Formats: sequence, C-alpha cells, structure tokens
Amino acid sequence: HPLLLSMPNLQPEKYFRESARKTFTRRKSAAEEESRLSRRSSGPRSPVTAGAVAGGEVDAVALQCDIDCVFETAAIKRRAVGPKDVQIDVKYCGVCHSDLTFAVGATKDLGIPQHWPVVPGHEVAGVVVAVGSDVTKFQTGDHVGVGCMVGSDLTCRACKRGDENMCLNQVPTYGGALRKDDPICPVVEGSGETQTMGGYSTAMVVNEHFCISIPKAYPLECAGPVMCAGVTVYNPLSTYGVKEGSHVGIIGLGGLGTMGIKVAKALGARVTAISRGEKKRALALSHGADDFIDSKSPASLESGVASLDCIINVIPVYHDVTLYTPLLKPSTGKMYLIGITESTMAAFAADALLLGSSVITASLIGGIACTQEVMDLCAKYMIKPVVEVAPTTAINRIFESLNGANEAGVRYVIDIAGARNPPLKLGLSFGEPTDLHTDSHGGGHTAPLSASKVIFYELPKMLLVVNRRKVLPILGIVTLATAMIGVQLLKKK
Repeated sequence: HPLLLSMPNLQPEKYFRESARKTFTRRKSAAEEESRLSRRSSGPRSPVTAGAVAGGEVDAVALQCDIDCVFETAAIKRRAVGPKDVQIDVKYCGVCHSDLTFAVGATKDLGIPQHWPVVPGHEVAGVVVAVGSDVTKFQTGDHVGVGCMVGSDLTCRACKRGDENMCLNQVPTYGGALRKDDPICPVVEGSGETQTMGGYSTAMVVNEHFCISIPKAYPLECAGPVMCAGVTVYNPLSTYGVKEGSHVGIIGLGGLGTMGIKVAKALGARVTAISRGEKKRALALSHGADDFIDSKSPASLESGVASLDCIINVIPVYHDVTLYTPLLKPSTGKMYLIGITESTMAAFAADALLLGSSVITASLIGGIACTQEVMDLCAKYMIKPVVEVAPTTAINRIFESLNGANEAGVRYVIDIAGARNPPLKLGLSFGEPTDLHTDSHGGGHTAPLSASKVIFYELPKMLLVVNRRKVLPILGIVTLATAMIGVQLLKKK
C-alpha cells in the first residue's frame, strides 16, 4: 500500500516477525498452491492467444480524473502481453474510498507522490482473454481479479513468505511508479506514462502472480470488493487468530464494515457492531451481527467493556480511537485501524516502537495468498458484499456518496463492460463534477492528512494514553524515532 511505502521507518520488518509466523502457518505452501493450480490446466498454453494489437500493446479506454476530480474518458495503451502476463477483459471495477482519497490528493502532506491524471480502481473483475507463453495459473476464459497491487520484487523476505503488501518495492494497482527495467510491470515503450493505471478501464495486463482466481460460480460483480474490502478485514482477523468462539467488534458500518461482519461470522466469531447512534442497528443485524453498541451512549458502551478479543475499526475519517479501547479484553485485546487517517499512521509507529505489543495497531490489505484465501472463503460460503452496480457515468454521484457517510452500507461497482448499463467508451459525459475538497478543518472525508498531527499529537497519544505502562522504558527511543520520522517526512515534502 502506498501509505506503507511512504514511511518505511514505521514498519521495520523485525517487528512483524511474530505476525509473519502466524501468517505463514495458516497458508498453503507454494508447492501445494502450484500443484492445485496446475491441475486446473487442460494442457499446454499457446503464447498470446487474443487481444494484442499490432505492435504488441493493448488498446483500452480508461476513466481518468484530474486533481479536481473532473472525470473524462481517454484512450490508453497497456503493455504487450509478456511471457508471465495475463490480459484481462475488465467487466466490473469496484469503487473504494481510497480511490476518492487519492484522487483528491488528501495524502500529499504525508510525502506520498501523486500525479494527475489518475486512473483509479483496485477492485477489478474480468475474464482472461490472453496469456503469455509461461503462464501456468490461468487460461483463456477464466474469471480473474486484481486487487490493490500489481507488482513487487518477489525476492525479499516479505514476498517469499507471502506478504507482498509489506514489500518496499510494492507497486500499487494505480499511482505506482513505473520503471523501464522492472520485469513485473514495465512501462509501455513510448507511452510517456510514469505510473500505473487502475481498473477504471476496459483492459489490463498483469503478471499472473498478482492475479486472483475467481471461482466461476461466484458473481463477478461481487468479486472486486472481496479483493479490497474482503482482504482488508480478513487479514487482521486472520493475523489475530479469530476462530470459533472469538468475540469481534466492527466499528464503522459502511460497505467495508458490513463485509467485515460477514467474514468474521464465517470464521465462527460472535460479532458486535459499533456505530454512532441507533440508525444502523437494523443494518448491522441484517448482515449477521449478534449485538450492537451505540458509541454515543455511555450506557451502551459500558455494557461492552472488556468483552472483545479484537476490534476492526474501518472508519475512514479522523476520530478519537481511544474511545473504544475499554471494550477490549485486558492483556489480550487488540484494535486494528484500517481507515486511512492520522491515527492509522500513528498506530503503525506505536506498534513498531512497542515491538508489536501495542493495544492499537493498523492493518492495510494483505498479500496475494491472503487475498486468494478470502476469495475462496467467500466463494465457499457465498459471502457477497452488498453491491450497487452503476454505469461509469455515475462516478460523480458515487464519489459524493463515499464523501458522506454511505448510509446504505453498500459497495459501489461500476459496470465497465456494460452488462446492465452503457459500457465504458470514449466520449461519455459525466455531468457536473462535485466539489469533494475540504480544508483541514472541514471535517469532510477528504480532509488532507497532516504529517505534523501524526508525529506531534497522535503518536504521543497512542503511547501515553493507550499504552501508558510500556512508555517509560522506551521514552528515549520514542524521542529519537519521532525526530527521525519528522526529518524523513520533511525531506519527502
């Protein structure tokens, strides 16, 4: 995830060894997975079998936006299908809140490089129309998906244990830097492109390692959100070791939170949904929650004190996360922050400084094996996110809804191929753009993230309020690390 790559000092690999050990033990070995995939093959594959244009590159139409979130269609070229590549005819692409966050440049204060125009989209679902000569996992006609990344070095320890999302050379599905000599996702010759373009497009070419197999019985329009929302909630649940009898809290009941309820229930957990007010009680219970806590009611909060093994906090805007720590079981309870906020960045730092023992930590997506696991889990139990399939021309309305509270709790999916709506093509009109920008005091969902707020307010709060008993032994380390992080961020700016 780009946010991880922007602050490498906040995620020293040694602090995640215990998490990696737990992850490794629950995943199939590479040999087992390769054997399973090879059995799906009906014979040798030919080289590129369809879809490439003269000269090798693949023509596509994309939906791109500028820094003011004004969308337009554009003709783009994808790279030629290489020996290990898969060409995808994109049918659907989910719209994630991160698409909105990055489209409006809300993370620029954290030193994350962003360039416009941007083609968002990392919830891609489609059909394989061409494969390279060395591809072993897919064949033409397979249903396939692409999640939050399309590249990594595949050689570091993180990649070798299946945590490509922790690779310092990870390449996000959109907005990731392209390098001519990169064997996984090289730049298109002569295109002038410097960054990856996402799934708001009619075609993609992706290395097979970063493609997710979608069982054909699973609805294709529901698959995209599984590879983002699904893995985002599944990864911390799996890392913590949620199982039959565990008690999980889900804070935030938009499309991500309702997916979290379903996945936690599939793992055998009892689930308590937590939201401000009673408005979403019925929504939470209809998605399978066993209990509900109104966080605005002191009595309701008191009823859940020391009851939860872990909390998945998916709220995508800044809020006081310490309000919920009393709900965790003493000594063993853990809260995972998922929304892209200053608190999330501080949680990464605090957990690293406390050698993985912080009460509050953060989690962003998962590796490829983890993504395939949750895809298979959802297919096995037919866990489907509640989706609203919309035409590409509705993108402004969708962004406006995500900039609010998403009261319906749905995941929006744009119909790229036009199965139910007009397909994505050149010359479409998107109507008047919505002003999604807010200033840092506006309280909106796209308010810019502040590096100074992370360093000088949220990080000390995480250490002094949340983990007060562990602070004194590492006070010197905290002071030094905070200064180093501050210098690094200033350099990036």
